[in-house]
Amino acid sequence: MNKLMPAFEWNRAKRLGGWFSGALLCCLLALAGVEAGEGEDENCADANGDSRVDLGDAVHVLTWLFRGGEAPRCGELSCIDVNSDSEADLSDAIHILEWLFLGGENPDCPGPQPVVYEIGHVVLFFEDSPGSPGEIPVDVFYPALAAGEGRPAASGRFPLVVFGHGYGMEALDYAYLWETLVPAGYVFATSDRLSDEDVLDLEDYALDLRFVLSRLEEEGAEGDSILFQHLDGASALMGHSSGGGASVLAAADALAREGLDLRTVLLLAPLGAVGYPILGDRHPAAEAGLIEVPALVLEGEKDCTTPPVFHSRPIFGALPARGSSFLVNLPLGDHCGFADEDGPTTLGCGVAEVGFCNPFFPFINFQGETLGSIEQTRVVGTLVRPWLDRHLKGDPGAHDLFGDRLSTEDVTWRRR
Repeated sequence: MNKLMPAFEWNRAKRLGGWFSGALLCCLLALAGVEAGEGEDENCADANGDSRVDLGDAVHVLTWLFRGGEAPRCGELSCIDVNSDSEADLSDAIHILEWLFLGGENPDCPGPQPVVYEIGHVVLFFEDSPGSPGEIPVDVFYPALAAGEGRPAASGRFPLVVFGHGYGMEALDYAYLWETLVPAGYVFATSDRLSDEDVLDLEDYALDLRFVLSRLEEEGAEGDSILFQHLDGASALMGHSSGGGASVLAAADALAREGLDLRTVLLLAPLGAVGYPILGDRHPAAEAGLIEVPALVLEGEKDCTTPPVFHSRPIFGALPARGSSFLVNLPLGDHCGFADEDGPTTLGCGVAEVGFCNPFFPFINFQGETLGSIEQTRVVGTLVRPWLDRHLKGDPGAHDLFGDRLSTEDVTWRRR
């Protein structure tokens, strides 16, 4: 205490100083606080969730970091990553304080990050398909709380993709597809039971695909199913080779039925015309005009198993000309490159394709250099994901992203 100041005056000065400090703090908060909605991200830096960005948010972050306080209320931790360094830490609280009181840079959050789901797996058995007798075991891969067999599904409802594999191939040949789509919030279903006949009836294959699609939608409404209340009703058919041809027939039939919200079809080197050992009365290219939803057709220029000129291009040319379907050509892509490099039957597929392309191999190689499965499946994944995000999830930004991918990848494309 100052010896020249009486005690009562010192106490009065302390009270005035405390009042002045409090008033000054209130003024600073009033001047520095802004409505959280004024920026591009209305939650950025609003750690205490009061729709304002002020000293209280910096205090909230510090209390959470060092005193075991409540986690930020603004959502994912990215909402307090105000310096966009991919970390939520002390530097973010300092950034808020510098912005508030020292004229520092504005908070700049990276925005909410998409949820990445674990992959759950279950085998469901369906009977009484009009396409084939007996049970059809269906491998279902779905967003889960933890990876593994039969684990509980993650909260939320998800779109469904039903996939048909190529002749003589297996579900595991296409693991890259569910490893791309399930973490992004899709349910992916396929079966080794489909297309496993030595002589395949493509129409029966299509009936099986449509049957599986319908039964899975029913699973989403059945209380004892692992998919109960986890399907949002939106669906896609997808297939490779004969599975692509069967998807065309199945889509043409499914779109004529009520109750199935089929929104898009994705075809990888699809079979456009039947011929031994794949038989049937209907050619996919002749039925493609009935597909009244957007279709994405991917082809490999070096494909000798289903050469584009005889298969994928006639299918694409028959689609309704509404400007919503795309044909994408991979200049060095081949037929079997649409399957995983280490898939159990990919090697056999490749050997067969070499025979189709190069009857005098190894003396003459007509096919030449190809892209390889690792790169080809990467390109497929980069295109399929935004396409499905646009058509099954209604993500408006996915349309531009798909266009960007067409521009940056080594592909050519046409729109119809």
